[in-house]
Amino acid sequence: MRKNIGIFLLLALSLPLFSLEVKGVRYSCSSSKARVVLTLDSYPYYRVEKEEKTLKVYLPGYEGEDKKITFPNSLVSSIRLVSQPVSFLVEVNTTRPFQYQIFRLGSPERLVIDIFFRNLSSINIRKVVIDPGHGGKDPGAIGWGGIKEKDIVLKVALYLRNFLAQEGLEVYLTRRSDVFVPLKKRVEFANKIGADLFISIHCNSSLSRRACGFETYYLSEALDDHARAVARVENSVVKLENPVEKWKLTILEDLSLLEFRKESILLAQLLQEKLDACLPTPNRGVKSALFYVLKGVHAPAVLVEIGFISNPWEARMLRKSYFQREIARCISEGIVKFTWKIALRENETL
Repeated sequence: MRKNIGIFLLLALSLPLFSLEVKGVRYSCSSSKARVVLTLDSYPYYRVEKEEKTLKVYLPGYEGEDKKITFPNSLVSSIRLVSQPVSFLVEVNTTRPFQYQIFRLGSPERLVIDIFFRNLSSINIRKVVIDPGHGGKDPGAIGWGGIKEKDIVLKVALYLRNFLAQEGLEVYLTRRSDVFVPLKKRVEFANKIGADLFISIHCNSSLSRRACGFETYYLSEALDDHARAVARVENSVVKLENPVEKWKLTILEDLSLLEFRKESILLAQLLQEKLDACLPTPNRGVKSALFYVLKGVHAPAVLVEIGFISNPWEARMLRKSYFQREIARCISEGIVKFTWKIALRENETL
């Protein structure tokens, strides 16, 4: 937030001494979408603040006519246009949560603000499978103070299920209690129900107590020793399966690797972006490795390592319900952003 305010003030100070003008404002509202179009003097810079039911767009250096437009019996309750000392404010108030996009058009210069109200269940991505790693006889990593990976990731998964259900998505879990589920059964479950997304949740561990932070993986060759080590640990669960699954390691030949690679990378990037915005722990980035649980999933699939339970401070945080809920909220926001990006890419008229 401080960084955004600093950039905004820098832009305001660098603008010409004379005011720029908002020459015109057009707006429309329907049952699923609202649009505000500002016709401007020149190429616009802007800053955005979003709350659950309010969007504020600030244009530094601009001035225009103050106005308030109300929409009775509409999902958009009002649009306010306000000239402030150093900026022009467009405020859109809604009666329910929303998504938005802002883009610029030229000749003449325009700024377009779109508000969307479509329920996520009405777009292409509807079914999300959440995979809490390990379970039952497989505790996963055991960290500081005896904390078990299988317990932490299940709690995060249950919070995540609730957040996604509130967005209108169909949510399925590969396990809902402390039971052992073979890796191959998790993949088969996702494919059987026709999953549109697959999110596997895990905790990291390291010989170094200093290692900390979160990272998200997609299916591909590992590019460093750490990624290979993480995959080796998570894949070792096959030794507990009865009978032991004979996994073929020709993963690069698997069609799922190529078919959903681009979408999986995008999903991983968005999850890291959202986690980075709200967690105090380091962002370790998007990585790739050959995880068995991602092999063969017929959908974009990622594995999220939410933190290191081998780090004493991070282990204490991972035990706390509010921190588990915050992780789930961040992952949910990343998934929602991904669904909208895919929908907007495939349907320009959404």
